[in-house]
Amino acid sequence: MLKVAIVSTISDCKTLINFFIRYHFSIGFSQIFLFFDDPNEALEVRLEDYKGVHAFGRSSELEALWRSTSYYYRVKDKKLINNEVMIRQALNAEVAIELAKKMQIDWLIHIDIDELFYCQEDSILSHFEEKTKKGTTNIVYPNLEAMPTEENCKNPFVDIVFFKKNFFSNNRWGFTEIQKEYLDTSTNFDDKFFLFYQNGKSAVYIKETLGAKGVHYFYARGIKESNSSEFPVVLHFPCANFELFKLKYSRLGNFSDEWNNKPRVGKFVSTFHIEARDHFAKSYGCHSMEFYKERVVVPQEVIDELLELDMAIEIRDVKDKPLTYLRNQKKIS
Repeated sequence: MLKVAIVSTISDCKTLINFFIRYHFSIGFSQIFLFFDDPNEALEVRLEDYKGVHAFGRSSELEALWRSTSYYYRVKDKKLINNEVMIRQALNAEVAIELAKKMQIDWLIHIDIDELFYCQEDSILSHFEEKTKKGTTNIVYPNLEAMPTEENCKNPFVDIVFFKKNFFSNNRWGFTEIQKEYLDTSTNFDDKFFLFYQNGKSAVYIKETLGAKGVHYFYARGIKESNSSEFPVVLHFPCANFELFKLKYSRLGNFSDEWNNKPRVGKFVSTFHIEARDHFAKSYGCHSMEFYKERVVVPQEVIDELLELDMAIEIRDVKDKPLTYLRNQKKIS
């Protein structure tokens, strides 16, 4: 049987981590590599009950492992390692690749703690078996962006069921003329539609992998494929309630407008990330609720419009997936 694993560099995870782990084990993942970006947060989360979870706090030992990766030597300015979480994510992904090779894992996918790998079937294994037989070694999955309908949902993975569809491919959008016209006149969305990234996340066949290509992709020998079918997808729940929004922007602080000598926002990415940084810094977080409600929360009547225009999808079975894990644990005990 194929072994499929996840690597994730995590922050602000206490309210999400148990669902994240149980969900992914329930659909067929066998190993999860978690890298806590804040070592103190690692001490606050109990993971020893989860067989198959490998947790790493940021430490001198982990930094030594970073220095053994090829990505470390592709980072020209080593000061950026401390400043940029995306660099640390790529370094952690390469550490996980080496661990996966030793553990004879077949496939590895790189996602964040606010993301779920979603397939309509009960298990992911038939999907990866098909790709393995086909000779595919590198798959890019589109991401869908969650739309909270209130500011204080308790469990985003359970409470949020509406997602923006992804129209971005090959550095361009595939909106119809009617959809473009809707975005042009909308007060809820800009022309990018998504608040955050929309270029997908990747899985790699470990035997052919050559390393991490940033956060979203891998280098690998063989056949690269963009998942053209509707599913599987990555469900992204960014800033899914107001508390997570506050945690994110207080943690990130006054980050640079540039990433890798290029603007963080502009041609392909919404300005929301920079606006949120500036608004949070200016108000010290005190008046951020109004900003959050205006920019992140999507009213139900607007979601209905998106559904009518085939720009959104409703997914309600996420909440049931972890029940499989809990039932299996009861059988074992």
